[in-house]
Amino acid sequence: MPVERETILIVDDDSEVTEGLALALAEPSRTIITCNDVESAQVVLERTKVGTMVTDVRFSGPFGFEGLDVVLHALEKAPGIRIILMSGNATPELESEAFRRGASAFLQKPFGLESLELLLQEAS
Repeated sequence: MPVERETILIVDDDSEVTEGLALALAEPSRTIITCNDVESAQVVLERTKVGTMVTDVRFSGPFGFEGLDVVLHALEKAPGIRIILMSGNATPELESEAFRRGASAFLQKPFGLESLELLLQEAS
């Protein structure tokens, strides 16, 4: 019986972050898709069955919280998706808002790969 592949969408405006996470998370049971803007991520969510999305909160500067907005789109297009938000400037208010919008987990950058792997294992 073939093993079902998990699709993970990684979204961050920094291509080094998306590429680094994709390389670190690569394994035979996973399909990794990376996007460096919210619009591309929305297209992927509309056309691909994504099990987990790992996304940054801020894309366009200190007041752009596009990562929070994409949470609502993801939940609409992929009910049951697990959403892990990450931020280099986390505050209790930001974390609370992330969960209020439907995020499954929140990681403060920088974080160890083992923290993310643990969240991914919980999801599967």
